[in-house]
Formats: sequence, structure tokens, C-alpha cells
Amino acid sequence: MSLLALYLLVFAYSQPTTSDAPPPPRCNAAPYRHLIGRTLGEVMNTQFPPGTRIYRIGDPPVIGEAGRNRLNIEINNRTRVRRVYCS
Repeated sequence: MSLLALYLLVFAYSQPTTSDAPPPPRCNAAPYRHLIGRTLGEVMNTQFPPGTRIYRIGDPPVIGEAGRNRLNIEINNRTRVRRVYCS
């Protein structure tokens, strides 16, 4: 194999590839903030984006899932929505 052919082969494989995959959707908590103060039962009847986490205060954190695009619904000890946010 000639030096030129070797160079072209290495150059072809070292080029960055472009991804046709769309970027993940951004989290938008604003449409769900009206749930603050509502009961857990009312929240469970709401349709949320895939990957939404509904959890109670004190539940262990979930690490390494969904990145910063997850909608989070935090429930207080009285089973009411305390906080709605993205993380």
C-alpha cells in the first residue's frame, strides 16, 4: 500500500460524523406549574411527557437518567404537589 493510499484511508476514518438524530426535546415545566398544590390523585390523571419523574420528598435521587431534559413533579408529605421543575 502506498503512503498516499494509507494517508487517505486514515483521513477518511478520522473525519467527524454527523448525526441525523434530532436533539432531545427541551423540558418545559411552565404548562404543568398549575398542578402545584393539587393532590397526587389529580396529578396522576395528567398526561406528562415521556421520562417525567413523579416522586415524594425523601425518595432517593435518580442518577444518570434523562439528562437535563426531565420534567420533575415533587410531592410533599401531605400528597400534594410541592414543586414542578426541569432537571
